[in-house]
Amino acid sequence: MDYFRRLKHRFYTLNLFESALSGTNEFQASTERLSTRIYLIVLLISLTISTVYFSLGMEIKTFIIDKPSQITYEKLQKNHASTLLCLCSTNTIPYRNFLSISPVYHEICSSDFISDQWLTSLHNINRTRYYQLDFRATATSLFQLLRTFCEWNKRKNQIALNQFETTIFLSRFVMSPEDFIKETKLMFSFFDRLTVRQHEQILFIVLESVAANQLVPAVQTTGVFKKDNHQRIYLSYGSWRRFCFCSHNGNCRDEMQLYNDLFSFQPDGIYNDNLSPYANVSGFLTGCYILYSLRLSNLQCLYDQTCVDLMKHTNDSFLKPLERHSNKSMISSTSGFIGGSDYFIRHWQKNARYSNYYNICSPSYCQYSIEQRANLLYILTNMFSLYGGLIMVYQILIPIIVTKVRMWWIHRGKQPANVDEQNEVLPIRTRLLRLFLFVRSILVELNVFTGNVPPNNLHEIQSERLATRVYIILLLLISLPLLLANIFT
Repeated sequence: MDYFRRLKHRFYTLNLFESALSGTNEFQASTERLSTRIYLIVLLISLTISTVYFSLGMEIKTFIIDKPSQITYEKLQKNHASTLLCLCSTNTIPYRNFLSISPVYHEICSSDFISDQWLTSLHNINRTRYYQLDFRATATSLFQLLRTFCEWNKRKNQIALNQFETTIFLSRFVMSPEDFIKETKLMFSFFDRLTVRQHEQILFIVLESVAANQLVPAVQTTGVFKKDNHQRIYLSYGSWRRFCFCSHNGNCRDEMQLYNDLFSFQPDGIYNDNLSPYANVSGFLTGCYILYSLRLSNLQCLYDQTCVDLMKHTNDSFLKPLERHSNKSMISSTSGFIGGSDYFIRHWQKNARYSNYYNICSPSYCQYSIEQRANLLYILTNMFSLYGGLIMVYQILIPIIVTKVRMWWIHRGKQPANVDEQNEVLPIRTRLLRLFLFVRSILVELNVFTGNVPPNNLHEIQSERLATRVYIILLLLISLPLLLANIFT
């Protein structure tokens, strides 16, 4: 009991703000003791609340990994994808360093059907005397054009590939394997659209130019001399069974067939209307122009042994049929060859190598952050940082506030001598001036280093006040940058 009594007495008599007037001025001494009690209680409450706040708060830790390998990066990406950040040491990477793409052409472009031997076997000095629907009339020109298309597409695709491989990929940050796959799919898709569009544009220009100028082909597929039932000779501009005329419609078409020699070959180039075929060349159509014929044909005959044998018998040559491709890009019976085979390309072999991309990107470091419960060191560090600021603020404000409140409490019951002064309404300007003078006097007389200095020792008191101002200015200069840095980060 004596211990608690002494502790209570010590608490009531404790004076942390003791000044030179404490021994002679009881009001000053009691005010300082009251300020001490309030100061300790407020400081204890503030520290308790701060401790609870920092204990329940989350701490963010940032880790930096120097020159991580691809395996390390992928592990970090798996565990810390939301906060992981890796800067590439090289921001510009050509496509050729991590992407590869090569075409697999249609088997016709590497077959004997476009070889010199086959074209020579098709060549016949009298081929212009064959009936225009006869396969022999246009076979040489058709396969020559087929070879031209193959060669032209190879050159065009090689140019497109060179442009694609030299394209620069910008990568400031390392992409994850998943994002890399998505990005490369977009690159390949853009390349596909670009090559198809270029081919379509050129083919469209050629077809429109031929149709607009109404060019006359050397194989005479736009018109033929014929005899009617009265043996009269006339020029037919459309021998098509659907009454299609090349002079009006360049898209006339009919099946390409073989006719008996007795009726199909006429030395004078004049044909009867009663010509009848003896075999069909499946998949080949004839039209007003060879280009139109190839555009509408699907080359099914070249996959059929019977049809190829028919060509061999007709041209006295030896050929094997094309092997059917397992890819779904096989030409259907309803689509044209040029438009239905992706322009002589079965498919594109595409490969994206993430390891090459990562090695060239070569991040110098990776950083990531994790959020976790604050540990004891974090709590103590923040508490000590806060403790210094609280002490300074409370030591300045609490004595001033307590003194002013006690002065107001003592004088609140006193009535002014003049009632008019009590009811006097001061202008706002006067009130602001008084407030300014009051605050100014507090700042001028502020002294946090008050010691047992006699009131008449003005030099010592002035030194303490000057030290107080320097202390506050230095504290603000140190605290404000730290506070701003914490806010913006």
